[in-house]
Amino acid sequence: TGQTATASVKVDGDKLAEALRRVTPFMAEKNPPNLACVYAESQGGVLQLTATDGYRMAHLTVPLLFPEGNYLMKGAGAKDFSTRHYNGQEVTVEVGQGDEQGLIKMGEVTVELESSPYINYPDAVPEDFDLEAIIDTKAWIKPIRQNKSWIVGVIYSSAGCRMFLQSAEGETVACESLPVQMISGPDKKVAYRAEHFRRALTSCGPSATIQVGDPVKATIFEAEDYW
Repeated sequence: TGQTATASVKVDGDKLAEALRRVTPFMAEKNPPNLACVYAESQGGVLQLTATDGYRMAHLTVPLLFPEGNYLMKGAGAKDFSTRHYNGQEVTVEVGQGDEQGLIKMGEVTVELESSPYINYPDAVPEDFDLEAIIDTKAWIKPIRQNKSWIVGVIYSSAGCRMFLQSAEGETVACESLPVQMISGPDKKVAYRAEHFRRALTSCGPSATIQVGDPVKATIFEAEDYW
């Protein structure tokens, strides 16, 4: 897992749980084992968390103490901690040593570490984006929840954004206009799995910056404000 140090630190339990809640929905369910994990990179008081199932990826950077080093945390323990609430209390995060190597303790939760290497995730992120939109995520999530669609097609346009919602059988069940706070760049048409798109928007919080390049490549969703 590329651990570079063993240490014990105290961290705001609620902030760490919230950070993990933002990324755990993007892990693989079981296989491959190294993707059924959250990859944590900690240096100088900055924590980066990455999770991907090979189709979607969440990457979060937050100012949060964590033991220095890189850790590939198995999904069960990461999810367990993410569901807890600490009411502003600090928890101790400690990397296991001796007989407890391969573990990281976060408060009362013990998380196993995966030994296989993680993917080189920066290679999966496109760099040639030419469209940017800032949106209210709730307004975009609402039609997905109301129509329970399988596929959503989004037309990004300065003339007005629209969402087409399709059933698993390919039938268009709804078409909705979408509000945007700001949009710049050429028109784009992009199709997403409805549940994947909803989770990406939800993970961003109240607002998100969406970046699109080649419509068949990855779309980037960035949170405006984390805490």
